[in-house]
Amino acid sequence: MHSTHPHPHLDTLAQYSALVLATLLLLATLALVALSTAAGAFLLAALLTLAFVPFALLPTLSTPALTLSAAGLRVQPRFWRAQFVYWDQVRAFVDYPLLPPPDLEFGRRALVGRKNYTPARGKMLLIPALPWYYRFGGWLAGAGCTPMIAITNRSHRPYDDLIEQIATHLSGQASGASL
Repeated sequence: MHSTHPHPHLDTLAQYSALVLATLLLLATLALVALSTAAGAFLLAALLTLAFVPFALLPTLSTPALTLSAAGLRVQPRFWRAQFVYWDQVRAFVDYPLLPPPDLEFGRRALVGRKNYTPARGKMLLIPALPWYYRFGGWLAGAGCTPMIAITNRSHRPYDDLIEQIATHLSGQASGASL
């Protein structure tokens, strides 16, 4: 089973915008470090600017496209290297805490209409075998520095089928391990 984004053009725009923002933040950091040779106060500004890079990269890391198989899942981000993860490498399958609560989404509800509005739902997979840059997502989601990917109803289609299949694979793997 392969997941796709519900709005592929919007996803492409968001991914490229995040990458451009991260690049601009890195360039600004370099410029501020160069200016700090003249005045030391710019070094603090450079460090603060650099601190925003993980937040800018989060959209490119947190909800990649997925392809499920009996052996595992293939993580297919737009800019980073695709990677296959075996089901036994998944440490946890828990709720994704970085979604907005429904009572704070009055702007989205007004934009799409009350009848078309659906609250954000999501789960995250904690996978220590993923590369180091996925640790930013785990850190921001409160999972320590454990690499993670998220599956949400706003970034994956078909969401319910995907969640059900992942839960089935993980429960089958857990029950097979206990035999």
